[in-house]
Amino acid sequence: MNFTWPDPFSLIADIITFCCVPTLTVATIALWKQVKEAREMKIVSFKCVEFNDVDARVAVNLVPFENVTTLPRVGDEVYLPGETYDNEHHGNGLYKVLKIMFIYDEAPKSDQPCAAVPAKICIDIQRPKPKVAEYISGEFTR
Repeated sequence: MNFTWPDPFSLIADIITFCCVPTLTVATIALWKQVKEAREMKIVSFKCVEFNDVDARVAVNLVPFENVTTLPRVGDEVYLPGETYDNEHHGNGLYKVLKIMFIYDEAPKSDQPCAAVPAKICIDIQRPKPKVAEYISGEFTR
């Protein structure tokens, strides 16, 4: 009976396979979890009052619930600061409240039946239309 030495290339390949396949499996699972987490929708305005300009179709301001003292009513006029970037103010000014929408979410754990907690308040706003006299006198500027 002849004894043949194992092929060194197959021995090295077996060792690499034995070490690398579990490592690749763990790395693939971790990458899959990261991709799944990245695809989840993140709501920036959760637990906030969101002011939406209906003409421009943009959100002008977000105010966390903790900072809200009162809510405007439909027909009220509010002055919003907008946002500042590049040392310029965008969206600031006087707006008229058109509609208020309250969005609720299911309460996590509660003894009450059908319990809900406020998730978000959306307020639709619009810049008031200038009067003809303001145009003529030159008082109206945006």
